[in-house]
Amino acid sequence: MKQAIQMKYALLWYYYSEFWRIQSSYHNVSTFFKPMFYEFPDSLLAYEDIARNIMLGQSIKLSPNIH
Repeated sequence: MKQAIQMKYALLWYYYSEFWRIQSSYHNVSTFFKPMFYEFPDSLLAYEDIARNIMLGQSIKLSPNIH
C-alpha cells in the first residue's frame, strides 16, 4: 500500500504538467487518455490490442487488465 501511495504522489507532477499542456494548447486538441496509435501511428504494435494499449499523456503507457 505504501508503494502505491508513493507512486501516486510521484506521478502527480506529471499529471499536472500534461493537463496544463492540454489546456494551454488552444489549436492542438488533445486528450489525456488516448489509444497508443495516436502517439505512434507508424508502429504496427500500437494497433494490435487497442483496448490494452492506452497512453497517459505523451510518455506513460497503461495496460489495464480487463478480463
